[in-house]
Amino acid sequence: MLTTAIFLAPAMIMLGIWMVYPAVYTIIRSFFGQTGFLGTWVGIDNYKHLFTTSTLTTAIKNNAIWVAVVPALVTASASAGASHSRPSSSCRWRYLRSRPA
Repeated sequence: MLTTAIFLAPAMIMLGIWMVYPAVYTIIRSFFGQTGFLGTWVGIDNYKHLFTTSTLTTAIKNNAIWVAVVPALVTASASAGASHSRPSSSCRWRYLRSRPA
């Protein structure tokens, strides 16, 4: 148990320094004005402005289309390609012989 902790500690420390801390800092910083912590508290006004602009809503719609359509097209084309090609009987026999019992 101690050995596991010793081996995982450097990775967890680096993960905290390079991933967790910047993410938390960015989220906290987003509730302040342009000058940061020394500036004014704006709360969720930054997010209200962000999500009411047409540029971001268009970007979100375009990303949703890409996430839905592209994997479906790739899967459909791969399935169509796989259904039209059949391995030869010798290839199937080699595969079955190579499998462990």
